[in-house]
Amino acid sequence: MTLTSDQIRKVVGKSASQKIIDNVIESMDTYAAEFGLDRPERAVHFLAQIAHESAHFRTTTEYATGAAYEGRKDLGNVFKGDGRKFRGRGLIQLTGRSNTKTFTRWMRERDPGCPDFEANPEKLAEFPWAFLASVYYWSSRNLNRYADTNNIELITRRINGGLNGYADRLRYYDGFALAYLGYQISASGIREFQFDNGLETDGISGPVTRDAMHKSLKTLRSPSLPKVEIPPLPPTKPPASAPPGKHQSFWTRFAALLSGFFMRRRS
Repeated sequence: MTLTSDQIRKVVGKSASQKIIDNVIESMDTYAAEFGLDRPERAVHFLAQIAHESAHFRTTTEYATGAAYEGRKDLGNVFKGDGRKFRGRGLIQLTGRSNTKTFTRWMRERDPGCPDFEANPEKLAEFPWAFLASVYYWSSRNLNRYADTNNIELITRRINGGLNGYADRLRYYDGFALAYLGYQISASGIREFQFDNGLETDGISGPVTRDAMHKSLKTLRSPSLPKVEIPPLPPTKPPASAPPGKHQSFWTRFAALLSGFFMRRRS
């Protein structure tokens, strides 16, 4: 996690719970890499969605009573009182008996000593379960594939079932992206980013600006190293050939002289 508590609060607002922010930072540090969320272009999508779903990091329990979920067989709420008992909890608001039961099974494979969330769904509102329930939902629906193509709309539909709070999610995406990229979390930060990337500097984030943000975020995990130019070595001259006999040893030259002397005597 490369964001600070102050940056997150700047994105989501002053009313955010400090306890939730601190737990999000700690949980991202602990679990993000395991679920591919250490990649900035994915992390900003994940953070934008859970920030909205948790009412701007203010709660890990749905404000509504859950009465609207009573009798929802598609959520596995087949017993009286299931709607209230299994209202949304966790940062992504895991809802219904079926989702809670499946999450328990998923968690037991990771940690056999974890709570039985079907029996105790209120535990989903506590950390680290509130965070892990969110990455379970995210990974079980393979939402990283949509983050990889920067498809905020489709991620929202997969989580919400529609586009409720879509403008809010877009705003959070912009804020987290600017924070990761080192810009001010404001309209002036957007303008500066647009200027740096050769875009129209109107301070308004739209599809073109978000596409450029996505591309820039991807470069954060594969930084380009500066190219170092190494000058070629100067050509080396071959050693000058020595005159014959110059490097012969004393005894070799002495033997040659004796041989010449005896040859002359014989003649």
